[in-house]
Amino acid sequence: MSFEADLSGHLLGDSTLVALLASDSEGRKCVWPGIAPEGSPRPCVVHSIVAGDPVTDLAGEDNGGDGLAFYRVQIDAWARDFDTCAQIARQVRRRMNAGASTFASVPMEGSTDRYDYEPDTKLHRVINEFEVSYTPA
Repeated sequence: MSFEADLSGHLLGDSTLVALLASDSEGRKCVWPGIAPEGSPRPCVVHSIVAGDPVTDLAGEDNGGDGLAFYRVQIDAWARDFDTCAQIARQVRRRMNAGASTFASVPMEGSTDRYDYEPDTKLHRVINEFEVSYTPA
């Protein structure tokens, strides 16, 4: 499984967060890696890797993606109204503080609760960033 799939699964494992999110036409809760599909419903969560580094072994060899890696991840909450967006962002932070079997995370210093509004789409966004250490299962 990929880091993106593990992160989506971790976020979807929180029933309080899931209750705040819309479902798509196939009944999947709206947690998307990279970008939300065009026309997908809101509110949703979109996560993306902003930066990442695989850890090299003692011989200086890259582990080929099979071992420990560090990522900086941005997780955006999107909603039509500010209160819902802020509530989703708070729940994302709580969930990211909970340990997962394949990763651990901490909020990036000074990066929590950056608010944005997209006038073209009339959507509110709250941006959060996390430092994540990841070991594939």
